[in-house]
Amino acid sequence: MSRTLPWQSLRLLSRAFRWGSRQIETLIARRGEVLTLHPAGPARGSVVLSYHRDPWLYPQTRTEHYHTNRWECGLLGDTFVEAGYRLEVVEFDNPYYRPPVDCAYIIDPERNLERFAKIVPASCVKIQHASTTHWLHWNQAELRRLDGIRQRRGAALIPRRQIPNNRTTETADRIIYVGNAYTAETFAFARKPMQRIPISTVVQTDWPDQKNFDQVRRNFIWFGSVGLAHKGLDLTLEAFARMPGFNLTVVGAIDLDADFKQLYHRELYELPNIRTAGWVSATSPEFLSLLHNMVGVVYPSCSEGGAGSVICCMHGGLIPIVTREASVDVQDFGFETRSDTIEDIMTEVRRVAGLPAEELAARARAAWEHVRAVHTREHFRRVWRQYARDQLHLPLADR
Repeated sequence: MSRTLPWQSLRLLSRAFRWGSRQIETLIARRGEVLTLHPAGPARGSVVLSYHRDPWLYPQTRTEHYHTNRWECGLLGDTFVEAGYRLEVVEFDNPYYRPPVDCAYIIDPERNLERFAKIVPASCVKIQHASTTHWLHWNQAELRRLDGIRQRRGAALIPRRQIPNNRTTETADRIIYVGNAYTAETFAFARKPMQRIPISTVVQTDWPDQKNFDQVRRNFIWFGSVGLAHKGLDLTLEAFARMPGFNLTVVGAIDLDADFKQLYHRELYELPNIRTAGWVSATSPEFLSLLHNMVGVVYPSCSEGGAGSVICCMHGGLIPIVTREASVDVQDFGFETRSDTIEDIMTEVRRVAGLPAEELAARARAAWEHVRAVHTREHFRRVWRQYARDQLHLPLADR
């Protein structure tokens, strides 16, 4: 029979004490990450926004951040404060936060709503802010793309965009989403009231009336962030590698996907018709200069809640070539591939490049006019405020 010596017991006790101290410190630190905003008068109750604190901690991110969610998050939160509610903002991945007992509304993307629902009163309106497709669809789509790479290239890449399993959609009373009908379809099974609030943009530019469409007809761009396989860069690279007469510029967070970068090093850095620019912020002059020399954006993503990168390019006067899963309306100005095969991507790229210059200009102009009407901050604000008044019954003044 083993026996623990006194000095061993003291060491175990000391370790347990240190571990417990670290947990308490972590809990206190994470609880301290709650950002609270108060209305001008007496509060009607509390609202929890489980998303990003940046719009209030670093106000410049509302206008300078490369992603639309900082400005959109700030608008959502400010609206409730304007309506007379006390607002508590926490990061969407904070596992320690507990909402107040007088919580009247909660907005959460996908991580915490089920846990919050066990604490808040039954009258609390629980809203899922869907910035992606449903997690099950999203995860399976990425894994299918990675399996395609495994079969074509003999390598198994690491998934970069997997969403933790959750029951946010089942828990929510309402769903708001920024993509199009494709995104909505992935949530339809839950039969919850849904409202589209079209994704905004981080850039708005004048129409490039000096662009020579004859000169740029063979120049295309792929623009995206982390999760290169998820967003179809592999398919785009393989397509252009087989089309030496067409030029591709790759703009994205290449260094964040080290295994992808290694596997596609030849396509990224060794082919004369493919240039890899790396990460370039959509708010930078360099990005706008790149767009001026392109005719279209190629973005065969496997799943999106509304591809903001494509919207940015359309604001720069580019013609979109996308999969349906990119969740971008292309109407009669853009092109949606029949499938996500390399051959179908090549077909649409060649189709665009072969159009008369007048038609290229007309399609690009129509794409630009569409996003100027539907995908702006002002339109997002207008649709959201109307929804907040009509469906959430917030007492907001007309603006």
